[in-house]
Amino acid sequence: MSELPPISLVAYQAFCPRCAWAEAMGETTDTHQVAAGIPAHTPAVNPTGSRSRRHQAVDVVSHDLGVIGRCDTVELDDEAMTVVEHKATPIRRRPEVTQPIRVQVALPDGTLAT
Repeated sequence: MSELPPISLVAYQAFCPRCAWAEAMGETTDTHQVAAGIPAHTPAVNPTGSRSRRHQAVDVVSHDLGVIGRCDTVELDDEAMTVVEHKATPIRRRPEVTQPIRVQVALPDGTLAT
């Protein structure tokens, strides 16, 4: 097991420090939101769905930033790499890019594992 904290824990901290502490301590909650999000997120965490320019479940690490994680999807074109994070929004029922999501998506930039 890695000693580096996961990127998702950093995003939890930006969202709710109490939730981040609970997650770090291994506590889980079985909420309706979690139950609804798991099947919605499942296709993004399956690397067998990868294609030549669209890779799913890409492991990342940054020893400089001190984090590890997994990108849901990384899309490649001739000049750029785009990290795509898939989110379910069962609470607000509308897509919204929040500060914790910005933090989570910004951290993998340039940290793809080889």
